[in-house]
Amino acid sequence: MGEEALRALTMHGRLVTEPVFKTLNNDLAGTVSRLKSFYVNFSEKYRRGVVTFGEGLRDYLNINGVEDLARYLTLTASILSSIGVVRVVKFYEAIDSVRDYMIQFMNNPTKDNGVKLAEAFVNNYPEAQFKHVNEAVKNYALSLRAVARRGGLAKELAVIRDYFNLENFIRGFMVPYSTGHRNKSVRIMIRWIAHESGAPLALKVMLRGQNRLYIPIGDMYTASAVIRSGAFLVLIDDDRVKSLYVNLTSRGNVELSYDEARVLAIKTIKRSSDPIAAEKGAYDVGFNCSLNRCVECPIGDYCSRFTSFTISLS
Repeated sequence: MGEEALRALTMHGRLVTEPVFKTLNNDLAGTVSRLKSFYVNFSEKYRRGVVTFGEGLRDYLNINGVEDLARYLTLTASILSSIGVVRVVKFYEAIDSVRDYMIQFMNNPTKDNGVKLAEAFVNNYPEAQFKHVNEAVKNYALSLRAVARRGGLAKELAVIRDYFNLENFIRGFMVPYSTGHRNKSVRIMIRWIAHESGAPLALKVMLRGQNRLYIPIGDMYTASAVIRSGAFLVLIDDDRVKSLYVNLTSRGNVELSYDEARVLAIKTIKRSSDPIAAEKGAYDVGFNCSLNRCVECPIGDYCSRFTSFTISLS
């Protein structure tokens, strides 16, 4: 039970474009297109033993704009890590508005350029605090200078072998203190760079299948889609899931705490053979599900339409 819904969410997720890619200028968008084509060709030859990783890495580093793309996506994630409560649409609109400041800073990460970027971002996203944004971009600059001496950010992302090492590496570019949102920002960036549907910069992690170790975020939209679609029924052997299923089919409104719903979403997404795609698909469906346009829903044919539940934040 639930397998078809989870599979549908996963298939949909492979087609979803993350909002960060809609903020790219034409040059960076062209780099993403070239990078995707490269990865499809290289990964197929690599798995057949036709080319070595070193040969692929050389071609990867020769892709026009690959270093700029790596810097831009990492800087976006760094800024994201400094925001306490993110309004998704508005955040990416603000990123789009300050793109020129970002490009100037990532190519010349001086203190003055960092301050200009932080000020411009706060002007476009007033909920952000200048202090926190500035701390994030300063930490980004320090880490960028360090990797520049080792061959560049794109190379570093490509050669990391282990999923958890990739998380730790990305974390070094963000706000210099631990927060729940910093961890969320790390995983959002991994969705961008460690999947074929994004910008496949994390070559070795992807080739080794380490991206399947992705730890889902399990936010409200993802949890809503997982429950409403019935995908959570892949966990039906769990007595708590059985109880929820019975209540959804036989009672009035069922109330779940946010923590309960989040754990359910995370466990469900991890059952997918492609958890990054599954979470992308669930998030997109959940984000757009409030209109109840089931006929237009990409998973409409597989959705159980469990609507008699609420997720409580209190």
